[in-house]
Amino acid sequence: MHMIAPAMISIIAIWSIGLTLYLPWPIYALSLWVGTLIVVSALKRDQPIGWVLLLLLAAGYAPQVSTQVFSSVIALWLMLSGQSASEAKQTTPALQAVQHSAAAALNIT
Repeated sequence: MHMIAPAMISIIAIWSIGLTLYLPWPIYALSLWVGTLIVVSALKRDQPIGWVLLLLLAAGYAPQVSTQVFSSVIALWLMLSGQSASEAKQTTPALQAVQHSAAAALNIT
């Protein structure tokens, strides 16, 4: 399609995701490759940042529809909950004591 109507590619990119494509194409190809590596490695390690990047990509650069806005809001929520989940894994001895006493009070072993 690029050979038939090169201006059409830029128009479709602006309309769909809001990018103007003013940089040379190797930069976009390299960034797509690096982005794919990051998403795949994050999803393999079961980290929420992989889903966050996919949702932000689906939302686009300039969201105009409510579903795009909701995708970006969900992505930001996942990003924030991912940070708190990683912090929650690093429990302190005081927190472990509270968890143990709560489990004992509820008879959970």
